[in-house]
Amino acid sequence: MMIGLWTMLACQPEPTGLANGDIASIRVEPTELTLVTTPDDPAQAEFVAYATMADGTELEMDLLSWKVSNFSAGDIDEDGLFESVDTNGGITDVIAQSFGVEGAARVTVIFTEDVMTGELPEAIATGFKSVTASEDSNLQMTYPLDNVIIPRNLEGLGFAWDDASSTESTVYRLHFQSEITDISVYTDSLTWMSNSDLWEMISASNRDGRVTVSVSA
Repeated sequence: MMIGLWTMLACQPEPTGLANGDIASIRVEPTELTLVTTPDDPAQAEFVAYATMADGTELEMDLLSWKVSNFSAGDIDEDGLFESVDTNGGITDVIAQSFGVEGAARVTVIFTEDVMTGELPEAIATGFKSVTASEDSNLQMTYPLDNVIIPRNLEGLGFAWDDASSTESTVYRLHFQSEITDISVYTDSLTWMSNSDLWEMISASNRDGRVTVSVSA
């Protein structure tokens, strides 16, 4: 709190009549940010730009333009308010520009969703996330194979696993995780087939990347 106040007071008011060459560099704060988005609930964050002038002084900038490098992750308005999409994850740069000088910040948007199959209650998800998983040799993924490369233009993809300890009351969590994806599917079956919309979202967001898939019981 004290440091933030000192920084605010140390910045000079933005002068009028700026011209090319007056601004040496632009810094965008926060410089890095991770946001979590869920279906129908986009995340928001406010960005501020500071200019270092040619004489070495620093000031908070208002007269500038904002843009993003990747619209599939979100967009930013004229006041520096960023809003993520609510349909997928992504990475984008938030860019402030004035008189040809640019400064940028990196935003990572993580899309998270719990998918319940059948009549499983949503409380199942809370139960899985409240405990720490441990290795179990009785539970093994059988399909797809490890490190397989899968095309994104599939209608869907099936997953299967074996569980030597399975009972009628066993429930499974199939977890898809990457830098920008955190999706959990809950089922009482030893197989699960993704629909085309969900698979398209996972594969398109993580194109040319890697997704870790794990199963827990």
